[in-house]
Amino acid sequence: MVVEGKADTLGNGLHNQLITYHIGKDPAYSEKTFTLPISIEDGETTKLYFEIDVKKLLVKEGTYLDVRTTPIDHSTDPKVYDFIRTNMPNALSVKQ
Repeated sequence: MVVEGKADTLGNGLHNQLITYHIGKDPAYSEKTFTLPISIEDGETTKLYFEIDVKKLLVKEGTYLDVRTTPIDHSTDPKVYDFIRTNMPNALSVKQ
C-alpha cells in the first residue's frame, strides 16, 4: 500500500510537508472482507472504487501518526506501518 500526500503541519492552510508511507512488509499484511454484490461478465470490464478516509487512517482514539516527526516510512519502522495497518480496515470502504 502506498499513502502519499501533503500535510499542513504549521496550521496556516499551506501544505508544507510531503508525507510518504510505503507499507509492504509481510508483518504489515492484513485482509478486509467486503460483502456486496458484484457482477462480473465475460469480456466486460468490472470496476471497483475504493475510498480511504485519511483521518481514520492517521488518527485513532485520540492518538495520531505524527507526520511531523515521521513524514516518510518505507516499512522500516514497525510503529508506523503497524499503526497504518491496524487503522486501514476502518478507513477503507467500497464506493457503491
